[in-house]
Amino acid sequence: GMGFANYLSILLPSGENIGQMLFMFNVGIEVAQLIIGSIFLGLIAVLNFISKQNTQIAQKSIAVVGVLISLLLAIQNFPF
Repeated sequence: GMGFANYLSILLPSGENIGQMLFMFNVGIEVAQLIIGSIFLGLIAVLNFISKQNTQIAQKSIAVVGVLISLLLAIQNFPF
């Protein structure tokens, strides 16, 4: 916490409101998570509607796609 705040204060020009910038950053992260979650829930709903007999297969397919995307992003950003 404090180390990040000190580092951030070095990066920002003097007079900038750190609290407001951190708040807006966090709001952006939360909005992005809501959008991604909504997309996955929408895909699950569509697949459930299309294949009423195989709902578990549809749900597992979406989960596998999510895991693969996560792994791809983790590999691209290694070593953090």
